[in-house]
Amino acid sequence: MRKKVNGVRRLNRDDLVMLAGFIGGVFLLIHIVTALAVMLSGEGTSLMVSSILLPIAAGVGMLILGAGHVLLTFVQAVQFGQTRRTALALTAAQLLTETAFAGGLAWGLSALEQKLAPGFWLWLTGAEYITYGIDGRRIPEGAAYVWPGDELLIETFVLDWWWILLIVLGCAGLGFVGGAVVQRFGKRGGWTLWGIFMVVCLGLPRLPWARYTIVDWLFPLLGVLAAASLVWSVWSLLRAVIR
Repeated sequence: MRKKVNGVRRLNRDDLVMLAGFIGGVFLLIHIVTALAVMLSGEGTSLMVSSILLPIAAGVGMLILGAGHVLLTFVQAVQFGQTRRTALALTAAQLLTETAFAGGLAWGLSALEQKLAPGFWLWLTGAEYITYGIDGRRIPEGAAYVWPGDELLIETFVLDWWWILLIVLGCAGLGFVGGAVVQRFGKRGGWTLWGIFMVVCLGLPRLPWARYTIVDWLFPLLGVLAAASLVWSVWSLLRAVIR
């Protein structure tokens, strides 16, 4: 029993290291590219985008892990003698731990960017002032006029923390549901998921956005579909045929 517990802990630790490396690598790449653009463009502008891109990176990681834990962790736990209920609880615990870690890391690195990056970019450009916004240049407070080259405009794209959590948790849930579909239906399930993905990608631009708002119908619909899909996935895995 102790060997099984230690194996689970090691697997979870390896996943956390992978998530940290992936999200941290995206963060490093963002700032290498941004620093080069700030230095070489000479336009006196920069973008603060980690709050957008890091949750997406964390979501991609959790999408893969969500499906992987269902198809590997859950299946192997049952094959090694665990009940389906215990194996499902183990899978859910791993996913929740990794989701919290990925969301927290994305939020923490985004906060680090907001605190340290503007001063670094200011040093790179040699500008005197920093202004923030996405609607164009504004003269900073206390300055009657800004000479060309004295101002660094930082265009900020920052998400609230709950958006970050929603993105990461949603992707983890989507991976869990996708893994359950593939576990039950095999290749047919995989191709069905691909077909649904393509229909969503092609159909969203054709929806009547001018007549209805997202809050009015899309979010409630997604909530109902998500709840139904999770319930079905749990039901399916508790009755899964595993050889």
